[in-house]
Amino acid sequence: MGQSPRSSRILLSGAAGLVLFLGSIGGATPAWGWGNLGLKIICQIAFQELNGKARAEVVRLIALDSTFDAFTDACTWPDHLRQRAEEHFINVPRALQTIATAQCQGVPTCFFTAIVTDREVLRTSNDHAAKLASLKFLGHWVGDIHQPFHVSFADDRGGSFIRESGHCQNSLHRVWDTCIIAKKLGTDPQTVARDLLDGLPESDKAAWVAVPLEGWANESFQVTRRKSAGLRPGRHRMRLSAGR
Repeated sequence: MGQSPRSSRILLSGAAGLVLFLGSIGGATPAWGWGNLGLKIICQIAFQELNGKARAEVVRLIALDSTFDAFTDACTWPDHLRQRAEEHFINVPRALQTIATAQCQGVPTCFFTAIVTDREVLRTSNDHAAKLASLKFLGHWVGDIHQPFHVSFADDRGGSFIRESGHCQNSLHRVWDTCIIAKKLGTDPQTVARDLLDGLPESDKAAWVAVPLEGWANESFQVTRRKSAGLRPGRHRMRLSAGR
């Protein structure tokens, strides 16, 4: 299928982490700022991989939603009207080389605090409306932390001020939001999810589940560092490289 190893790995890692978090709402151990497309793929894979009890609880909560019929689509909700805007990303200093702790940088909230907050609501709240909202938020936050340019620099707005030319003529942020996934993997979330899971070793799933929050953020950050090296706002990249 011509998959990009890096984008495939990041999507699968995000889904594995979401499975870990959502497993707790069913009371059992789990089986194992992307744009809408990437978020839907991560949430589709996570939903498929949940154990029966956790999946039934997700279905029960989504049935309460007046807008969405499926968890896969509901993960996009926090981007519509941009709810809790400061929690979708983390900005880091240009001199930083590694993210070693799950801490926001100079601000009180970011996706690190958001993930902890909404996971706790899902685990402990008796308010069904609050749990539904946190379910949608948590799916979104785990997707965002695996989008490299949501772990980036304030001066270029997470790659939004760097333009990409070639196959994906848009900001570098948007390239990773949607274009690179669509061109490398496809545009149907269910098909992409099936293809990514096909033949995936259980050992890989277990390894991704074991990665802490800061590990997810650091993997995304290392992609950001490589892809934006030497670039500043207003600069153009010449083409979308095949290995990205």
